[in-house]
Amino acid sequence: MVVQFDCFAGVTETAITGAWLALGADVAQLCQVVARFASDDICRVEVRREGVNGIQATQVDVDVLGAEERLSLAHARTMVGNSALPAPVVEKIDATLQALDTARQQVHGALQEEDAWVHAIDMGTLVRIVTAISGWYLIGQPTCQVSEVVVGTGVDLTADGPIIYPSAVTIELLTGFVTRSLAGSGALVSEPGAAILRSLCRQGPVASLVTEKVGYSTDRRATQVPDIMRAQLGQAVSPSETSESRASVPGQFIVETNIDDMNPEWAGFIVPRLLEVGASDAYLMPIIMKKGRPGIQLRVLCRGDRLEVVKHEIFRQTSSIGLRYYEIQKEALSRRFEKVDTPYGEVTVKIAYRGDAVLNVAPEYEDCRALAQAHDIPLKLVYQAALRQIEMQSQG
Repeated sequence: MVVQFDCFAGVTETAITGAWLALGADVAQLCQVVARFASDDICRVEVRREGVNGIQATQVDVDVLGAEERLSLAHARTMVGNSALPAPVVEKIDATLQALDTARQQVHGALQEEDAWVHAIDMGTLVRIVTAISGWYLIGQPTCQVSEVVVGTGVDLTADGPIIYPSAVTIELLTGFVTRSLAGSGALVSEPGAAILRSLCRQGPVASLVTEKVGYSTDRRATQVPDIMRAQLGQAVSPSETSESRASVPGQFIVETNIDDMNPEWAGFIVPRLLEVGASDAYLMPIIMKKGRPGIQLRVLCRGDRLEVVKHEIFRQTSSIGLRYYEIQKEALSRRFEKVDTPYGEVTVKIAYRGDAVLNVAPEYEDCRALAQAHDIPLKLVYQAALRQIEMQSQG
């Protein structure tokens, strides 16, 4: 799974968070992960949909109590390392802060004691970084790439003298990425946003992508260009692959273990936990083991790049002392996502096809659930309305 950012209006840490939510990350789960670092009474995440130049985009505001408190980058890294955040999140946040620190040192050179601000970060920015990386974690820890970053140009006059955009630190952070200046557009790229890109994204030319889902985010800034960032989620393909072979997904593994000595209450925790660390699917089956003892079989599907993480999590979360795994061949139908308007609101519909034949059409559950709750109606009514609408569109 690959996510490509199209930063034609720059990038900020909140725009990155909005992109994950636009691609399907759950707001409630995001808040739960962030609460492991900054509790609900300290941090509040607000999400809304905004129309920008005719495009519906996700806007995120992260309000932090004591946002202006200054921390040294070293202390910030220690706080993150000592938090209850998931290990992959801690690793990427640390890489982001390290990239920011290194870029500042490259720009400012040897530092004196009075230059301690260079190694500082405010609490609000730190929490926004935590939120952005948590979104990456919840979406499945995809490989990320950037097509191009528009950096903007300009000068602001302050009490400390003129500030030039993009900042020297921003340019240092974006070394190795494709960038383009837009004259007179001001500050389009925040330094923390650039640092997140550096920690998450591979540099250089982007891979070809079979796009499965597209999301848009915005900060609603008054910029020379529409303030929108696009994120595309899909599968990377080599130029030599044909359209038929792209549906074949190599490097897929099944991991299994049989368990008869584990507290059954733990079983309800392991499946969502495996999905959090990158498993594609996971489920439990009741079985009868040796000596007639009832047990469960845990079976997990994952990509090869998540195999070690999944195995480690199974050993960490269960009483299993052994497991088996084997590579499988998997074919996934090509798919696209369309939005339809129903009497209850907008619903995303997933359309799966093979070649030119549409084989399955399914409204997205989370969209239907939210509308059913908002209107206090049965879930099936929203499903039926969405299916009727997509059928009318196909016939029209």
